[in-house]
Amino acid sequence: MPLPEPGHTTRNVMVSLIIIGALLAAAGLSLAIFTKIAPHQGITGILIITGLIVGGLALSVPAKLYLTLQLMRHSDAKGAARQQRH
Repeated sequence: MPLPEPGHTTRNVMVSLIIIGALLAAAGLSLAIFTKIAPHQGITGILIITGLIVGGLALSVPAKLYLTLQLMRHSDAKGAARQQRH
């Protein structure tokens, strides 16, 4: 099943998801490294850190896959157009 032709809006949403996901993952990592939230809050602190990291990855990975597929489609179309000229 071919993917629909993306507009600038879809691309901007996907880039935004990647940025938000990276920020969430960075917030989780910084909590784990620079604070003592895990030892002080116990399981709750660990769940907060894990939730931030997993939430960030969950947002960014599908967007990266979608943008990679769009890049591959653009590259294939460019290669096909180049071969038709020759």
